[in-house]
Amino acid sequence: MHIIEAGGGRCICELKVGEEHQNRGGMLHGGMTATLVDTVSTAALMSNDNTGPGVSVDLSVSSVLFCC
Repeated sequence: MHIIEAGGGRCICELKVGEEHQNRGGMLHGGMTATLVDTVSTAALMSNDNTGPGVSVDLSVSSVLFCC
């Protein structure tokens, strides 16, 4: 993952999804999705002045599979 821009409580990142990030169906693995949400939200929080890293107490990630 590469941080493109961070500041003011926001964070823009990019990640090329490789085979190591995919589940058996070829989609981004749910565990990877949760890790990204946790990591990027921490980076966004830390981009504010006087804000240090915190601890996630509760994290919920939902996804919907769209098919053609």
